[in-house]
Amino acid sequence: MAPVSLLASMVMMCASLAVALPGSMSYRLGRSTSDVPTSAPVVWYQATQLATNTTCGLKVAEGILETNHCYTLYTAGMAIKQHESSNCVFKMREGVKDCSGDGSWTATAIPKGNASTCIYPEVLDGGNFQHKSGIYTCA
Repeated sequence: MAPVSLLASMVMMCASLAVALPGSMSYRLGRSTSDVPTSAPVVWYQATQLATNTTCGLKVAEGILETNHCYTLYTAGMAIKQHESSNCVFKMREGVKDCSGDGSWTATAIPKGNASTCIYPEVLDGGNFQHKSGIYTCA
């Protein structure tokens, strides 16, 4: 397949994923305290091999992550906006869409600041066979 048509195919796939992402499943796991962030802007990416110093790949959607919610992940990458005064963490579970079970978590620190932190769930099939979920927390 020619590189141009491969990229066009990826863009079409990403566009179809973008429709599903803003309404992704969410499960409430706890309550935040008022002195820490309760949400953060997030940008969802595919084609992470196109990442640069200012992007984590090909942008397909954007939205808001609420703290202490479980999110089903559908993309290869995501960028979570840092908070000016709080350190945060995004924890991922492989093999499940709802953060359930006793398996191990992979945690990515999101430091205080004004930039965004790229995280790579590497879900390459839109969640059809690759199942991952994650929780955004701040302290």
